[in-house]
Amino acid sequence: MDLDGWRVVSVAYFENSGISSLLALEQDGDLGIFQENKNKLEKIRETDDSKIQGQFNRIRTIDNSLYVCGDGAQIYTNIGNGWNSLDLGLSESSLDMPKSSELTLDIELAFDINLYDINGFSSNSLYVCGTKKNEGFIAYFDGSYWEPVDRMTPSPLFGITICPDKKNIIISGGYGTLLKGNFKDGFKNLKDISINSTFYCSAYFKEKLYIASEDGLYIYDEGVYHLVDAINDIKGIVYIEEKEGVLWILSYKKLIRYDGNEWQRINHPLNDSTNYELIHNVKAGEPCPQSGFWFTTAKRNSRKYFSQGDIFPDFKSDWGDVYWQFEDNK
Repeated sequence: MDLDGWRVVSVAYFENSGISSLLALEQDGDLGIFQENKNKLEKIRETDDSKIQGQFNRIRTIDNSLYVCGDGAQIYTNIGNGWNSLDLGLSESSLDMPKSSELTLDIELAFDINLYDINGFSSNSLYVCGTKKNEGFIAYFDGSYWEPVDRMTPSPLFGITICPDKKNIIISGGYGTLLKGNFKDGFKNLKDISINSTFYCSAYFKEKLYIASEDGLYIYDEGVYHLVDAINDIKGIVYIEEKEGVLWILSYKKLIRYDGNEWQRINHPLNDSTNYELIHNVKAGEPCPQSGFWFTTAKRNSRKYFSQGDIFPDFKSDWGDVYWQFEDNK
């Protein structure tokens, strides 16, 4: 299947009636479904080019059903009969596309609520997290309606992990934010004030909690955070997941497999040997190390040519510190 021009923002595995599928969610709501003998495309919502509908951010398999969430508090589910909205009054209306004569005016084009993750225990026990007016936002679904959780933190919230006790969840976020708890009993803030790195997501592996962050891979154990020494040279870890007894760690340009004994680094054959984390992932405010086109995931349509020595611009972002990534020199 040709996915040219797609920006895949999230993937998930789904198995139904013995058929395994790899699902790739594109930011505008297209869904690629990859199976052993056939591939196909689905649309989660109808596209309206006259409106700004907001992008999608995450797809999850929960209780053998599919869920997606995104900007404007969009929530959709597919329980086997097609995609249907599950916002139940939480989502916001699409924004009117500005006229060409209005593009230079200061027009507010942002949604109040942006959802970055959805997870839960069943169709009657779901959580979403993200931001509301640039502060952390959590809501809980009991099968009938969504109820926002009282404000816990000003930091944006990016990832939801199910705890082994099948009762609590972990929510990770900006500036080292880590929350643990549930809707009924409340949440406890586990933040260490000495850590300001963005916590993107977390995963339990062999009874320990691992956290993906800009600083590298953290372990949280009995109230103490420490970076994993075996891969302390790798920064910018953006995703981790436990699958079938293996912990998978994804950084900007490296994939790492950990089976509990060995840390195996897997290099993509198209990647060069340059130390990407040190050269090709640069914090805003620092000089450009190599002329070429750079972009940041913290801002849409950010791709821009920088000459060596140019200072990378900074701006306010839900994702915490802004990092610029090298794309190419053409």
